[in-house]
Amino acid sequence: MRKIPAVRFFALALLLSALGACAAPATRDGEIRVEGDVLRPRGWTAAEIEARFPDRVRIVDHESHDGKVRLRGLPLAELVKDAGPALDDSRKNHELGFAIAVCATDGYTSVFTYDEVVPFRDAEPSVFLAFAEESGPLPEKFGPARLVLVGHEGGSRRMRAVDLVRVVDLADRR
Repeated sequence: MRKIPAVRFFALALLLSALGACAAPATRDGEIRVEGDVLRPRGWTAAEIEARFPDRVRIVDHESHDGKVRLRGLPLAELVKDAGPALDDSRKNHELGFAIAVCATDGYTSVFTYDEVVPFRDAEPSVFLAFAEESGPLPEKFGPARLVLVGHEGGSRRMRAVDLVRVVDLADRR
């Protein structure tokens, strides 16, 4: 995963916080909502993700202070692309002005630039939403999803109890 400068990351985080990026969503129990500056906001359950993206679901290894676990996950890019960021084709590289806030039920938030989540060209995705363990559902304290960063050192952006992904067009906020 491409690293972004700390100053840029904190500026994104402050801006998204000021915009209320992770205000509490109205969700069905066990649902992960994708909303914000998108054309098709919606909620997803683990079963709906499995049914809609069967060829994109992968087993990803995750290590945290709870130990190592193998998880069933989907590249977050798939849910973002399915939601359809509200891109203006007349604006050059408009997608680079988008940020993605991933929010947990306890208020924890991780912020990503669009190109960290939706890789350009043929780059492999590295940001996954894990919605189940390899052998069954996620334990309740980790659900509805876990954010897993493949190939990324450090755990500050990995999270559990993810229930909201908010896509924000920062270019339209100036």
